[in-house]
Parts: sequence; structure tokens; C-alpha cells
Amino acid sequence: MKIKLVLTSLFILSCSMAAIGQNVTMVKLGASFPMGNFGESNMDNEKWGLIDNSKKGGAGTGAVIGLQWQWKAGKMDGLNFICSADVLFNFLNEDVNDFFDDYRDRLEDNYDDYSLTSPKYLNIPVMAGLNYTLPISDKLTVMGEAGIGANFRKITNMHAHAELGENESDNIAEFNSALTMAYRIGAGIKFSERYSLHADYYVLGAAKVKGTATMESNYSSESNTFKAGTINPTMLTIRLGIAL
Repeated sequence: MKIKLVLTSLFILSCSMAAIGQNVTMVKLGASFPMGNFGESNMDNEKWGLIDNSKKGGAGTGAVIGLQWQWKAGKMDGLNFICSADVLFNFLNEDVNDFFDDYRDRLEDNYDDYSLTSPKYLNIPVMAGLNYTLPISDKLTVMGEAGIGANFRKITNMHAHAELGENESDNIAEFNSALTMAYRIGAGIKFSERYSLHADYYVLGAAKVKGTATMESNYSSESNTFKAGTINPTMLTIRLGIAL
């Protein structure tokens, strides 16, 4: 399955490179809003997919930037092939951030120095698909598009560091990356020669959270693998498109 995903990603990237200079190359940047389980958590019961067997991702609002290549598909007016590569970065939601803040506040007084770094989500989907544009006036064009491809997911490390006198300790959760099938659907409005506004719905593929937990101190070091919940990054993005 992973081999097929890698080959799919390479194929889509090849399409993207071939598309450069064909017709339209666009930068799209804006905000990403987690949807469904991906944006939910219940830290009162520690229901969060990074620490227990939950589907709740605890993601918060983030940022997105991407490139899209577009070129005409055959003789049908308005129909185009598209290839896209995006980077979506999401912080944690308020519920999970409050949990980390409370946990940090409880422990800070027990140590000379204590720090706690929370994880973030990084998703990089690469897709190919179709776009259809329909002019409705001299200055306004509406569009719809859909794409399918592969998503690379990375969760940054969760790290707690404590110092008391000459003693130091580090607890690090390092999350494995994941490669999944993904798709998106979207719509937009082009309101000038270069500028457009886009709304896209991403489903980036469910994958089990796995990783390695490491506990280090002045005297010992121990590492163990772990499994947690199954996270499916699902997001709505609102972006400004700028044709290059």
C-alpha cells in the first residue's frame, strides 16, 4: 500500500513539473480550519488521539500555502487538468492548550526549571485532478475542482524537560510520519486577471498514531514504542489565489 502511495506521489509530482509553463501557475495561501473529529478533544477525560485510543485530533486553526498548476484538458471549454502541492500547518485547539498550560503550571513550582513543548500537525498533500471554470461576466468567473492523491503527515515532538539541582530529565514523544490516500473538493471565484478566492475541503486519510517515547536522565535512558488513536486530518481551507 505504501509503495503504491509513493508511486502515486511521484507521478503527481511529475505531472506538476510537466505542467509548469503550460498555462496557469498559482500560489494559494490562507487559513485552515479543522473539521469533525480532527478538531475535537475532551481533555477532562483525556480523550485525545495522541495520548489514548481516540479519533479526536485536538487540532486548532492553522495556515496553508500551496502551488497549483493548471492546463487545458482537450477541446471542452472551461475544463482543465490540475496538479497541486500544499503545506498545511495546524496548532492545537484551546482545550488541549489549556491542558498543557495547567499541567505546566502544576509542575513548574516543583523544579528549578521546567518546560513543556506541545506537538503540532504538518500535512503535505500532493494531488492531481480536474478544474472547471465558467465565466459569468467580463470580470467574474466561478470554478469548481476536485483532486486525489497522497498526503504526508508529520506530528512534531512532544517534549518535557525538567531540572532540579544537578539532576536533569527529558521525556520525549517522537511521532512516526504517515503516508495516506487523500482527496479534496473545492470552489472558487476569480475576480481579476490574477486574483481569486478559494474554499477547499480536504480529507487527508486516517492513520494510526505511532511513535517512540524516550525517558532520559543523568543516570539512565530508556525508549519504548507506543500506539495511540487513529487520526484523520479533515479540513476546510479559505485561500487567496495569486496567478504567477
